[in-house]
Amino acid sequence: MRSPAVATPGADLAPRAPALPRPVVAALFATGVLAAALAIPAFVAAGMGLTLDGRVMPRVSVAGLDVGFLTAAEAEARLRSGLADLTTGDLLITLDGTSSAVSFESLGRDHDFAALVSAAMAVGRTGNPWTDGQHRLASLVAGTQVSDAVSVDQAPFDRLVVDIAARAFARPQDAAVVTNPDGTYAVVPPSAGRRLHPDDIRVALTAVLLAPQTGNAAVELASEAVPFEVTQRQAAEAAAAARAMFAAPLQLTDGADAYTLAAEDIHAAIGFGTEGDEPYGVVLNRTTLSGAVEQLAEAIQRDPTDAGFTFAAAGPSGVVPAVRGRQLDVNGTVEAIVAGLHRRGAGRDVSGVALSGAFVEPTLSTADAEAMLPNLVRLSTWSTSYVPGDGNGYGANISIPAVDLDGMVILPGEIFDFWRDIDPVTPEHGYTYGGAIIGGRSTGGVALAGGICSTSTTLFNTALRAGLQMDSRMNHYYYIDRYPVGLDATVFETDYFSQTMSFTNDTQGPLIIRSYTDWGLVRFDLWGLPINRVVSFTNPIITNRTYAVETYEYTSSLPAGTSQRVEYMHHGFDVTVTRVVTDGTTGEVVHHNTYDSSYKTVNGITLVGTG
Repeated sequence: MRSPAVATPGADLAPRAPALPRPVVAALFATGVLAAALAIPAFVAAGMGLTLDGRVMPRVSVAGLDVGFLTAAEAEARLRSGLADLTTGDLLITLDGTSSAVSFESLGRDHDFAALVSAAMAVGRTGNPWTDGQHRLASLVAGTQVSDAVSVDQAPFDRLVVDIAARAFARPQDAAVVTNPDGTYAVVPPSAGRRLHPDDIRVALTAVLLAPQTGNAAVELASEAVPFEVTQRQAAEAAAAARAMFAAPLQLTDGADAYTLAAEDIHAAIGFGTEGDEPYGVVLNRTTLSGAVEQLAEAIQRDPTDAGFTFAAAGPSGVVPAVRGRQLDVNGTVEAIVAGLHRRGAGRDVSGVALSGAFVEPTLSTADAEAMLPNLVRLSTWSTSYVPGDGNGYGANISIPAVDLDGMVILPGEIFDFWRDIDPVTPEHGYTYGGAIIGGRSTGGVALAGGICSTSTTLFNTALRAGLQMDSRMNHYYYIDRYPVGLDATVFETDYFSQTMSFTNDTQGPLIIRSYTDWGLVRFDLWGLPINRVVSFTNPIITNRTYAVETYEYTSSLPAGTSQRVEYMHHGFDVTVTRVVTDGTTGEVVHHNTYDSSYKTVNGITLVGTG
């Protein structure tokens, strides 16, 4: 750190006029007293400036050493040789009673020679001729003294300031609550801190280091206390509040149902610190609480359930009440939990809080279903007879999906999708591996739920005859004679493709699916409000007939004289069936559908034993 040297002229910059040489006096009176008085300082100043260009004015001293008439380099050399040594010695620093020493040499302490020479050279050189003349004459008569100036190197000085500030600093420790390994709480007492501002250190060190005296120097520094903010009492109160918060589970209720937030979940969310205007207390982790609430969400949150209908032998007999759904507001519930736990921590008896969220009303209410009940009619029905066997799980693969769909309500505008709306097709649900058409041949035991197409085809024909909007449908590979010609509906799923059967409820009221199953029989009825639709079909138009033949394959896997049929004959043909649905009152066409089916030819195969 460099401090500027200060030039101090003589005690009087305008001393009384000295006696002038006789020639000067004679000239003064010869040209007029006033003119001479004004011209002499300028003349003398100009002459001295020209004569002493690049040199110190006469009778200029620096710290008692005369440097007049010297160049800057000569003046610095004289000062370096003549001024006292300021690099030798130590600075003894006492901080809060503890002392340490640092050498002047390590701080680069010395006379500021550059500043001193610059101040000496500046005497009489302000740039104003009149002022410079006065100063030069005054210095010539009375002399000019330039005070000593001391400097230190900036980098080591800054490091010393930082080091002292660091030694003087102790962070105040607030009282705090810590959690023991066993989950209990302990209070850590507070302690005051200390500090000493670097600016104060700079001022104190500068006053000593920049003084020009020689020998050792000393400076005493004292840090100030920094108070803590959280008292032991506040921490103890926070610990007591935390214990009260998880002393018991917290009930979450919507007024009807109640769910439990466990004490362990509350304990896991407890922390300590500052929050809001409180200086110290329990801070509840909302992320942790959100995780706990979301774990309960599966039980709390539910979709609404529409009203349903019960049936007796004669038809609809009653209504299954609708159930409101519930949409959980996790964030709102967390805030309710936080507020409740803080009330509990403050000593109030809080056993539960209200769930935040909203009820979701069902589309078909109980009242609406009860109003519809007397007006429900059977809109359509269709049955399929089949032979139970290993190809259809002995009927299980047909009856299980039919039972799953029994009682299903399809609201106006909703789409029925076969694969989506039946329960999961898994062995655990009772399905078995049955037959499927693979590569143009009937293959047994390869497809889970093989034979389920009897269910999809039966429901397809039921919806078709109710006059509904039909959506997705595909015919089988070959024609199966238990289905209406050109009006079958196969369904299948692989890892890469899904073929479903679907239709839309395009009526003004709900549709109720009823199913009936028996050994070798599946039947569907569709019930709903009267829609007055007339459904008619054209006769099947069959073209491109091809005929299958019986073939025989000889195999040693069967005993000689025995045979086994492994494939029946299926004739191939293309067929077109058109459905027209009209409004029974206006005669307006509601739907006009043409169904094109192409059935492949499959030859019969009988195995003949040769073994």
